[in-house]
Amino acid sequence: MGVVLALGFAGCSSVQVDGPSGGKALRPPALGACSASCAKGKTLVPRVVAEGQARPSVVHIDEYQLYWANAGTTGDKHADSAIFRAPLSGGKATLVAASGGRIRDFVVTETYVYFVAHDASDSGSGHLARVPKSGGAVEKLDLIWEPRALLRAGSALYLGMCCGAPIVRWPLEPYKHSEGLGYAGCVRSLGVRDGWLYWDSTPEPYGDSDPILDASRHIGRVSLDGATTEAIAAFQAEKRTTPMVLAADAGFLAAGGVMRFGLAKGAGIEEFTAIGAAALAIDATQLFLSGDPPGIVTLPLAGGYPEPLVPDTPSGALDFDPSTLAWAEPGAADQATGRILVAAR
Repeated sequence: MGVVLALGFAGCSSVQVDGPSGGKALRPPALGACSASCAKGKTLVPRVVAEGQARPSVVHIDEYQLYWANAGTTGDKHADSAIFRAPLSGGKATLVAASGGRIRDFVVTETYVYFVAHDASDSGSGHLARVPKSGGAVEKLDLIWEPRALLRAGSALYLGMCCGAPIVRWPLEPYKHSEGLGYAGCVRSLGVRDGWLYWDSTPEPYGDSDPILDASRHIGRVSLDGATTEAIAAFQAEKRTTPMVLAADAGFLAAGGVMRFGLAKGAGIEEFTAIGAAALAIDATQLFLSGDPPGIVTLPLAGGYPEPLVPDTPSGALDFDPSTLAWAEPGAADQATGRILVAAR
């Protein structure tokens, strides 16, 4: 795979770098303010949905409602972690579920909000739970260890953990007991496409003999029938939970900058953009990125210049639908100073 020249900008100056075939191509330097002459897109006007949030970390748009999960503040040992919702059109935020321990991830289905969280002790032990979308009694469904990424695809939930266990699948609604897929080390993110489950993970200390675990980070996939597990790429990157999104012919992963990888065995990985990314979202033609330096930008999947949507907003989780962009500003780690915002696209 060649070098994709979709990097940040500061003003409108450009520099030359090696192109995919050894020639020269133009790319701009680091992300920053851009004058009107090079910002092709229009910036959006934010509207605050909720303030005083305890480290919001996951955001999902579901029809006319916006849901978000607060990871909780360190001062309360994440005991203030909870899921809220508010109308996209405006209105008061309401509590959906309080966990008592740090909520790692959640998904919204037609009838329930499913989430994974650590127990109140903030140890490695945790649970899968669900609550009606409008709120109500929390139903704990399964005990799990070191939960990380939760994904819904079709009629099933998929969970990645950081404990050396296989990736787990739960058929849902009606909920059934879990079944294991391929072992993937300490899972950081998940994605599903065309009959395959993809993961990004770091090795477990007792899993170094696995051939997929030869580097600090690796990307692999397992067929949804569990029959085939394949390695895609290995690379060096910091060990933190990062988002993954999948397009028709490539996946994108936030790991310092944004990496692009092929969707086949041994396809490899390359840098797509040097813009630091805390969150990613994708449509048919564009990658949405909540970046560092602060700001939300879009990048063409085919490569090209970034276009600013929301400058100078602290990087955090994001989601969108055809009419609305929603995102979180995490705020301080030890204080409830986060915000949830939306803007019309």
